[in-house]
Amino acid sequence: MNTNRHNAPHIQDQTSWLDKLSKLLSLTSANVQLAKDYLLNDEAGDELLQQAQLQILPQLSWPEREPISTLFAALTAGDRERACRTVRYLWAVGQSSAENALRCLYKVAFTRGKGNSDEIADRRVVWDELLGLPAAAALEGQAVVYHYIGNKRIASWLQELAQTQPDVLVQAQTLCPAGETMMPAFLAGILLQNARAGQDPRPGLLARVFGVKSEPVRWTENQVDILLRGVMDYLKHGRAGITASDCRQLEQYIQSGRPADPVPRLSVGTGWDVQPQNVLKVHIGADSDRLSRLALAAFEGQAADPRLRCAFKVLSGLRPGNVLDELKDALGFEEIVRQAAVLKQCVPGGGVVLLLYMGGRGYAGQKEAIRLAQLCSGEMEQALKLANDDQYAGLCSLLPEDSDLYLEWKRKKQDRAAAMQDRIIRQFRNALGTGGAPGADGDAMEAYLTDQGSMAGSAARLAPFADRQMRMYDARSILQAYHKSMGWDRFFCRSMVALALVNQGWIVNGLPDQYEKFANALNTFGMPPHEILDVLGAMYAGSYPGEQENIRKAGDTVCARSGVGELAIAAREGCSFARSAAVKGLGAVPAGADDAPKAREVLLDCANETAKMVQKELLEAYCGHPEWKEDYAALLAGKKQGARIMAARALAGVGGPEAVPILNAALEKEKSAKAADAIREALAALGAAREGKQEEKPQDAAELAVQILKGGKKRKVQWLLDKPLPTVHCTGPDRAPAGEDRMAAILVCYADLGRIGRSPAAEQLVQGLDAAELAAYACEVWDHWIEAGAQSKTKWVLAFAARCGGEAMTPRLTQAVKTWPEHARGAIACDGVQALAISPDPAALMTVDAISRKFKFRQVKTAAGQALANAARELGISAEELADRIVPTLGFGPDGTQVFDYGPRQFTVRLTAALELEITNDAGKQLKNLPAPGKADDPEKAGAASAAFKNLKKQIKTTVSAQKGRLESALSVQRCWTPEAWQALFVNNPIMHQFAISLIWGVYTDGRLGDTFRYLEDGSFTTADEEEYTLPAEDAGARIGLVHPIELDQEALSAWRQQLEDYEITPAIDQLDRPVYRLQPDQAGHTALERFGGKKISDLSLTGKLLGMGWYRGSVQDAGGFYSFYREDQAVGLSVQLNFSGAFVGSGESETVTVYDAVFYRAGTVEHGSYVYDEPKKEDILPLDQVPARYYSEVVYQLEKATASSTETDPFWKATR
Repeated sequence: MNTNRHNAPHIQDQTSWLDKLSKLLSLTSANVQLAKDYLLNDEAGDELLQQAQLQILPQLSWPEREPISTLFAALTAGDRERACRTVRYLWAVGQSSAENALRCLYKVAFTRGKGNSDEIADRRVVWDELLGLPAAAALEGQAVVYHYIGNKRIASWLQELAQTQPDVLVQAQTLCPAGETMMPAFLAGILLQNARAGQDPRPGLLARVFGVKSEPVRWTENQVDILLRGVMDYLKHGRAGITASDCRQLEQYIQSGRPADPVPRLSVGTGWDVQPQNVLKVHIGADSDRLSRLALAAFEGQAADPRLRCAFKVLSGLRPGNVLDELKDALGFEEIVRQAAVLKQCVPGGGVVLLLYMGGRGYAGQKEAIRLAQLCSGEMEQALKLANDDQYAGLCSLLPEDSDLYLEWKRKKQDRAAAMQDRIIRQFRNALGTGGAPGADGDAMEAYLTDQGSMAGSAARLAPFADRQMRMYDARSILQAYHKSMGWDRFFCRSMVALALVNQGWIVNGLPDQYEKFANALNTFGMPPHEILDVLGAMYAGSYPGEQENIRKAGDTVCARSGVGELAIAAREGCSFARSAAVKGLGAVPAGADDAPKAREVLLDCANETAKMVQKELLEAYCGHPEWKEDYAALLAGKKQGARIMAARALAGVGGPEAVPILNAALEKEKSAKAADAIREALAALGAAREGKQEEKPQDAAELAVQILKGGKKRKVQWLLDKPLPTVHCTGPDRAPAGEDRMAAILVCYADLGRIGRSPAAEQLVQGLDAAELAAYACEVWDHWIEAGAQSKTKWVLAFAARCGGEAMTPRLTQAVKTWPEHARGAIACDGVQALAISPDPAALMTVDAISRKFKFRQVKTAAGQALANAARELGISAEELADRIVPTLGFGPDGTQVFDYGPRQFTVRLTAALELEITNDAGKQLKNLPAPGKADDPEKAGAASAAFKNLKKQIKTTVSAQKGRLESALSVQRCWTPEAWQALFVNNPIMHQFAISLIWGVYTDGRLGDTFRYLEDGSFTTADEEEYTLPAEDAGARIGLVHPIELDQEALSAWRQQLEDYEITPAIDQLDRPVYRLQPDQAGHTALERFGGKKISDLSLTGKLLGMGWYRGSVQDAGGFYSFYREDQAVGLSVQLNFSGAFVGSGESETVTVYDAVFYRAGTVEHGSYVYDEPKKEDILPLDQVPARYYSEVVYQLEKATASSTETDPFWKATR
């Protein structure tokens, strides 16, 4: 195997990647060959694509998209032109059916450097640029049909095209493989909806498209035919779940065009054949998404032809609930209300079903729901009689409080609650297998649920049912309905506890998420704290991360009001969640409290804890008690390996010189490789060597491997060893193979580490191995892990690949970190960032720095900042100082040049002041690009030089972008350097040298600006008056930073601008021409910035611009709503929050929102997350005149840019807020 295959995308790699892609995309053999001929030969022209064999490409599931995205990333390797060629190829073979694959390609090849831009709009621009507007419309139509359920943004754009350029959509309908009828039908619905009654939507259209004279009627008929063809294709090809005979009947009914006639009865019962209360339960056919899109299209076009109304009636009868969901998502509830009269005729069950649908889907209290209830008032009484409990509670909330129906509901509330209790009990009985009949299990469960006594001992009473996995599929809706009526009563709490403890949280997650109220209710009903924590722990296990955070906070509240005795029970006997919460609570007991000794005893007893979430809290508690060092030393000498590891970490955390000899002594005796690694890491964290000892003699690799693999640990990595992996040789004269056991031991070291980090034992094992072969081995392991789904349980591969994969691993890992969050894998992306931070490749740490400054996903950005801080801490410097150190030179010498040697000829590349590459040959002639190697060149030298230059072009783009971002940040928050540090970065580094000479610098003393200067290309310094300047001495206490225009008077500002203009220097970042915003005198003492109050703007525009500038959404509340944006700048110790009228996460719809005010507050004083109160406290908010002028100006500048598109202001925003 070629050990260098991972250093560059060689032709063998590309062929392999294409073969894998071809298999995943089910390409025909002819199209596979075309891919190789076109994509692997940069000289091949686009005319070759005429040989493409048009086929329908598969619609990819979420699991399938990740490996395809990875392969696209490898194939294009950051080369935009190659990515463009791949776009053209995929379009040629699949046309609109290539949308799914093209979207995967777009995410990995066209989003670099776009930050938080509008992906949908940007993607559309790319398709238009490369394929044309009709193709872009076809792809977006395909996206809506197959993937974007109810995505209003794409649909709105298609609607706009239908109104302004309908011929584009007509052309788009033809851009699909034979047999694809869904997308054309969907576009037909949009065209018909937007066509003016009785008129051709665009004069001359038919003449151009169909070659006939424009006839309005013929145009409408053509679109109706396209839509009906899509409907019949769906019905005929088995996707609808009906027989051929059924299909013929439905086709005759649709073609009759008589919607007033009843829909024919079929061999299966449709919504038209059942009672109203059962209509929404009808689900015929498996392809609900496509049925819903067709129903939407038919509904949009039904005014144009009665056959389409018939088609809508047919489709709504197959899946009524799905169709109503689609209309609501795509058109909005307002449109459903507006079209209520039509829907009452065309939906099975009419107005009764519309009311039941609304009542059961959480629209209670909404004005549209109330309006629909009024329009269907004649059907309300029947709907209430037929409603299930959930629907009933929802509908009653819409009744006028003075109505007879409402008063009747009030009278029957208790009776209804008793009936619901009976239903819930029957659910439990059925789930326990008693079928509602008497039985020991069912009787015991009913006795528990209806017990009016204390809830203490609930776990013991429910223990006989543990792990029964009661399949109570309807429990959620019944319990929610009961809770709406009765609140946190004893029966509801007992039901929740039973579901939590018996089902281990399954089904409970997603129920009313007021966990603190739930815990309070359990306490009220007599459940002791340690039992409450176990119940919350079961819920935690079955919940999503956002919900888990709320449960964790409820657990903290329980612990805060509990005594040490109760916490001790939870810490020793509870589930992992309960132990974690209890340990945290015990760690918070004040040292002088009466029960502090008991808390200490319990915490030390927990030292051998194995659960990671408990270990985290335990270590934090230990580090908060440096006075317990003797206890940690005793643990370190104990028999339990886990306790020894925890003690080593605790000693590293509390620090102090006395910890070093304790750790050194323990290391001498330690026999466990895992514990020895922990002790070495503790010593490294303390910056300590093995004092008074000889240098630790490296253990023989074979002996160490045997020790590590003891106890059958090789089985942990056997799944990899069974794969074909390249051979790794030793570097000795005999080049002996390393052997499977040695390589397995290296893998086991990382598998046993329990975190993403370095393994000293593994570092010892890799010494003496061929670095290039080890990198190839690591990359192959990575590939197998990715192909296996990149599972979290084997995420240790991240650390191994990062440490051993060399430079080739960095771009792969970086791409994965960017891709994973797009597929809801933010947690493993955070682990990937941690892995990048431990890579020996300097480019990896620079990537982490870039992610920490600007990244679309806050979770990953935060993880990058933590990883950078950890790396800096190990070196004893700040994160910013580390970021300075890792700026690469990219091979440029001090003079800013480097030579690329082709053998008989050389080329000099210089980095210009404009941060561009300037190339000259031996004769001094300037070239546009580095020439391709010729026959007379040295093949080896020329090939290496050409590849190095291509790599340099990619690296310079990434580096310049990253450093511009750093300098923008430095300008905003007034970051300063000592004179020595400034020269080390901006004078000695050839990349930063070019940045420095285009900017104006200031000398600051105690934060105040003194002199200003510019650094010249010849290494000297000058003033605005072009006088020579000398930097202050290192010991003068002065600092150097970027000057902000707010600090300069008009004379100085004009002088510097003129100097830059005279010497034709373009600043690397916007500096002197930056807009300046000063606080007005009458605003002094005010705490709210109201400059933007009342501005009305699209929520998508506001969100996109603010997120792109490093702001974040505020805490997400009920239904995904959020009502603020914020940014944190630890460098100045401040944060700012912008309040507005609110938007919804992931709605995909553009809504107009109103901007309110902004407040500045102390950084770190507000907690952000899902369902948390994130309003700054009054005492933490700063008056505007206490905000640094530079920071104030920068924030206002960003908000000006974010709201620039606003054209309307609400002058009464304060009153309506």
